[in-house]
Amino acid sequence: MKYWLAVFSATFIFHLTYADQVTCNSGNPDQLVLVKQLAEARKTKGSVTQIIYKSFDLASTEASYAGCLSCGQDQELATVKHVGQTASELSSLVFRRKKNKNLAFKQACIDAANLFQTSTPQTSCEKNPKGVFVGTNNYTHTGMNLKINPCVTKSLLKYQNAVMTSFYNCAQAENFTGLDLSLMFKKYSQESGFRPTYDDIGGLGSTRIIDQFIRDGQTRGLSLIQSIATSTHPDCAAAKLIAAKDLKSMPKRKNACLFIHPGEGLERNFLYSFIGVETVWRSDLEPLLRKFMAENANNPKFKEAQRIIQMTAYGRGGPKQAQVLIRTLIKVKIDAFLKMNRGDLTAKKGTKINGYVSEINRRQAEIAKKVDPETQEAIRLLGADACLTSSPTQL
Repeated sequence: MKYWLAVFSATFIFHLTYADQVTCNSGNPDQLVLVKQLAEARKTKGSVTQIIYKSFDLASTEASYAGCLSCGQDQELATVKHVGQTASELSSLVFRRKKNKNLAFKQACIDAANLFQTSTPQTSCEKNPKGVFVGTNNYTHTGMNLKINPCVTKSLLKYQNAVMTSFYNCAQAENFTGLDLSLMFKKYSQESGFRPTYDDIGGLGSTRIIDQFIRDGQTRGLSLIQSIATSTHPDCAAAKLIAAKDLKSMPKRKNACLFIHPGEGLERNFLYSFIGVETVWRSDLEPLLRKFMAENANNPKFKEAQRIIQMTAYGRGGPKQAQVLIRTLIKVKIDAFLKMNRGDLTAKKGTKINGYVSEINRRQAEIAKKVDPETQEAIRLLGADACLTSSPTQL
């Protein structure tokens, strides 16, 4: 009797703490693996997650989600950390006036991007008795079932915003020149909608990182991993923990959980995506563009052409397709190139060389319909740049 009472109590507490308190921005409210892992990572002293939470003061913003009526905040989401805290404790968190670092992206844009879902299979990662994360995926002997669809909360989405900001700031400190925040938002919105658990041949995790980017982190981009691992810049405090660990034992694609679970995997996913994008830029694109860039440095349209090339490098054709675009750009010049490759919103998928750009543009138009009117108008005027909180140099 005592045993069953204990089981019942534990189950009741679990549902009170998680299922009855958490609101999903997307996903299944009964699948709280990501919620639990983020909460656990936050409590781990000196962890990547704890460093990022402290750097961006995420705990104080999460208090506004905690359903505290006396705090005068909207009831959006109750997080694990704040269950059981008093109103006064929550209030002190909410109204704490600490100067925060800027997050790279407007949260409304990320929340809206997360509302889109594909039929891509997902992997749910849990620790086995040895403490190793092991994945359960959607594949079955008879095909794919789509029952794995973990809950993604606004807290997790804001955390991903902070991870990207932290790692971007670190990359800038280490002189990365190929990262474009606007492009990053477009890519990840298209590829995953910031769902950390996607896992198929087309890519893995929130960034849908491809095998080549993982290999680049261990070969062509190894010097970038090394520079982060040994960085003394404060903005690299979180990223260097992963980089230093991976120099001792490089992660393999076959263990998808190393790039999925919050606490280190989700974070590693973003780090290797950044490393991959920078490596492609340095090794495959910039050398071919260098002379043309110098000749067109004062042409305001060149940046758009460069973005189209970099977007293409991330798509199905990869760097080779992007190199074709570079040769076309050099041959026909900027105006003609843009006319050919802007990515017409009415184009059918995959029918043009700019098919991937078209898909991205369509997704951005869909996101604009799901944000507040002010952000919607900004997106109409500025495109994905409107989803940046400030210029990169101000982050």
